[in-house]
Amino acid sequence: MLELQNISKRLGHTHAVREICLSVEDGQRVAISGPNGAGKSTLLRMIAGVIEPDRGSILWNSADLRGPQRRHIGYVPEGANPPEHLSVAELLHLIAATKQCEPCSRTLVERLEVVQLLGARISELSLGQRRRACLAAALTGNPELLLLDEPTNGLDPKAIANLVEILTEDDTRTVIMVTHDQNFAEAVATRRIAMEAGRASEAP
Repeated sequence: MLELQNISKRLGHTHAVREICLSVEDGQRVAISGPNGAGKSTLLRMIAGVIEPDRGSILWNSADLRGPQRRHIGYVPEGANPPEHLSVAELLHLIAATKQCEPCSRTLVERLEVVQLLGARISELSLGQRRRACLAAALTGNPELLLLDEPTNGLDPKAIANLVEILTEDDTRTVIMVTHDQNFAEAVATRRIAMEAGRASEAP
């Protein structure tokens, strides 16, 4: 279980996230929606460990979600920007080495249509190709907690359908995603959260 306990964060003079308390059960797929500036990406970045909350705790199975616990996480930020000099294959091997796990499986690489990109440099990829490569990196090690920020950006309908299938076939993985794509959210999410002005509430 993921537990957010009174999470708050200021960015400059803006109170980006305000005292969020949220529990997410194992296997839930949560879609977070809300207007720009509502704090959605900031919340996801805190869960991923990119930034620290000013106050509050983030727990995974009752333990602080830091250090070795990070190996359980896969994360794709909205503006994912891997080192451009790496090839896609090098990126996937680097992620596997960092997580101390096996590289992304050939089957998953094929389903994400990344096979043909393995020899290409990140700098050579289109937005959609880069997004597919980052999704493969995030899914390396079969993470228990997957964090996705606007995962369908740049993806064509076939790639979106493949991603929906991958995300919905595993009932044990917890997924938290920020998305403006309502069709994608309806296809994947088992729970909806709305954010506005840094606060979160259950959505129908």
